[in-house]
Amino acid sequence: MEEDGRESSLLALGDICYQYCCVPGYGTANGLFFFSSRRRHTRYISVTGVQTCALPISVASCTLDTACAILEACWKALSLVLPDRVPAGWNRWNGPTITGVDPRNDNFYVMFGFNGFGGAGGIQGLDGRHYIGDGIDLGGLIAPNIETNEADYPHITEFNEFTTDSGGAGEFRGGCGAKYKIRLYDDNPTLVMFGDGKKIPPYGLYDGQPGSRNIAYINEGTPEEKELRAKEAVPLKKGDTYSTYPSGGGGWGNPLSRDPELVREDARNEIISLASARDDYGVILEGEELIVNPEATKDLRNLIFSSKK
Repeated sequence: MEEDGRESSLLALGDICYQYCCVPGYGTANGLFFFSSRRRHTRYISVTGVQTCALPISVASCTLDTACAILEACWKALSLVLPDRVPAGWNRWNGPTITGVDPRNDNFYVMFGFNGFGGAGGIQGLDGRHYIGDGIDLGGLIAPNIETNEADYPHITEFNEFTTDSGGAGEFRGGCGAKYKIRLYDDNPTLVMFGDGKKIPPYGLYDGQPGSRNIAYINEGTPEEKELRAKEAVPLKKGDTYSTYPSGGGGWGNPLSRDPELVREDARNEIISLASARDDYGVILEGEELIVNPEATKDLRNLIFSSKK
């Protein structure tokens, strides 16, 4: 089990999870620890002496995807005993590697799609951050700016902006993903897609809603449109486009408990739509300034709450 690094990786992930959720005085002797069953090749996570989940260890295509899944399992386990310290789900990676020959200098290039970032999950007291990357990196990846990317690689950026309503609704909502599209101008590039999160979105916690799902396309909006699988290699040609819509983070807590003024601010900034403000948060916004109607908001929230009983 040691030769391929799976055990050490799992223990490191447990430490990351613990450090993220660490509470002063809540040491490892009383909290998170690991023990193994080599015969079954399984590691168990135990929180305050109670076994909460089992993680089968198996070969996977990418440590990034696997690490995110393990981290989320740890977070969900800890949410049973540390509800105020555990975030809702972060986005999963949704970006390609693109290779080819740059026509400006005839040099071979390798480009990683680090602009394809999604949002973080909300946590008690804080909304999820926008455009921050997957959970295992915890904001440690830096997205290159558009000008640098266009100087380094043979493509033109057509848009790179927050995706409205991508973050899960919650008392503390998930952060937005950033939609991103490039047009390639080298002759025969190759795109290798890798990632996760196309089927299962970032989870919400404590009545918070999940974030959006990852989705990416080649030549979106044209007769040659192709929705990319989570993992595949695709030969491209000059003029083809790649567009990605990374997921937003999950929401934390009931959206009906969110401060209506924060809902208004999000709507004004196009983080959420007016439809989401009304349907998910129960907030009525009126006029060009999107002023909160407090009485109508109270009535609508009571109606939504009663319908869900």
